[in-house]
Amino acid sequence: MFPRLYSFFLFFFGILFFIGCISPPIEPPPVPCVENWTCNHWSTCENGMQNRVCADTHACGTDVNKPIITQTCEMPPVSVCGDFVCDGDENEVTCPLDCKTIEPAPEPLDIPLEVTLGNVQTVFDYEEESCAQLDLPDVYAHAFRDEQNNIVLVSGNAPDNYFMYGSTFNNLSRNCSPVLRSGDEWDVETFDHQEWITSTYTDDGKTIHALVHNEYHDPYSLICKPGDTQPSNLCWYNFVSYARSTDGGKKFTQPSSPNHLVAVPPFQWDANSGGINRKGEPMRPAPQGYMEPSNIVKREDGYYYAMVRMLPGKRSGGDTVCVMRTQNLSQPNSWKFWDGDAYTIPLTNPYPNEPANPSDYICEPVSEAIIGGLHGSLTYNTYLQRYMNVGAGVYADDLGELTCGFWYSLSEDLITWGKPHLLYETVFGWSPCNNPTTAQQALSIDQEAYPSIIDHDSNDRSFTTADDTVYLYYMQNQDNHSAGGWGLRRNLVRVPLIFTKNSLPE
Repeated sequence: MFPRLYSFFLFFFGILFFIGCISPPIEPPPVPCVENWTCNHWSTCENGMQNRVCADTHACGTDVNKPIITQTCEMPPVSVCGDFVCDGDENEVTCPLDCKTIEPAPEPLDIPLEVTLGNVQTVFDYEEESCAQLDLPDVYAHAFRDEQNNIVLVSGNAPDNYFMYGSTFNNLSRNCSPVLRSGDEWDVETFDHQEWITSTYTDDGKTIHALVHNEYHDPYSLICKPGDTQPSNLCWYNFVSYARSTDGGKKFTQPSSPNHLVAVPPFQWDANSGGINRKGEPMRPAPQGYMEPSNIVKREDGYYYAMVRMLPGKRSGGDTVCVMRTQNLSQPNSWKFWDGDAYTIPLTNPYPNEPANPSDYICEPVSEAIIGGLHGSLTYNTYLQRYMNVGAGVYADDLGELTCGFWYSLSEDLITWGKPHLLYETVFGWSPCNNPTTAQQALSIDQEAYPSIIDHDSNDRSFTTADDTVYLYYMQNQDNHSAGGWGLRRNLVRVPLIFTKNSLPE
């Protein structure tokens, strides 16, 4: 019985095993598709909307995670030239109103100053120190330091020029060996007449460059003063020339004429150019020419500059001031005048032939309506950071009253000058400036002239810089007015001067 039962179970389980082997397998569940979207850039904004195209790289056929393909946007601003916004499609050329860089407004030329003057000090006493009858201060005083750092003070007269020397400004004394003698020739085309060394400049204290004021007084014409070549002859033709010293300012020599010329009127002297008076008589012409050059100052551009008074007479204008410059002080003919736009007007010698158009060679006055003929002393003031032009004249004071005195004007470029301001009220000896003050009357002073600024502590060898504490030098004339002109008792004096900035008015 047991074997049969065992066989039955083997048969039964075999059948089951056979059925399981031939039945189909059971499949696993499917793997889900994961979307992978990529989009291009947004389109430009139109009507406040932007679009883009997006695609599923896995091609799942679903859009469960599809990014947005439209969105609202802000329209770019419309460029409007003149709305004070430099838009992306604007520039300085297409819209300078919006895109041009606006420089900050410059500081005003005029800096309110309080001027404090000290007591008068005598520098040169004519009666005690003059070397000759005509040795007196007749130019704007200037100074330089020689090679040994001694002080040389320039303040002399024609025909023989004498200087003062000393280890300091407080022990200056006159040296009676003339540094330059005037030629005093009669013929105008020689350019060798009455000469005043006026401006000096040196870099090393050994070689001294000088600008020379020259006066030709016509001794030939009958309407002048025949036989007289002195300044008392008022037929007067003026020019500027050059002289040089190589021994620290003890002796000056000049290149041969006309190679020493710096600035000459572009027309010849004509004693008959004064016109005819009501009686039908010829009149003496007014003084004419370039004269009284200022200090020579060197600027950062490498040029040397000087201001020159211009009196070309009726042919080209009145009492004005011009600016000239050069890069080489050793070449007199290299100076060029300002023409209103640039320094282009060269030296033009009218002898033997005048240029066809002399007016083409007349310099352009600087700030004529403001400073007129104010000239003489030119320095750069480090306290004010301005150039300072000091001279004598009649201008309206702060109250609008015409006042005779010494004045200063300020500039940043030597071309544009500010309103003159009073340094010191004084007497000139001619109307309307011929009324001495009580103090001047007590000292018998009836004329003061040639004001200049010298800063004794200047680091510049030629004293072309100054600060807030300086000295005002000027000529003081005592008891010397006569019917024939001015007498000889002229002293050189100075007063300490302090500049103090005042706050600008509200």
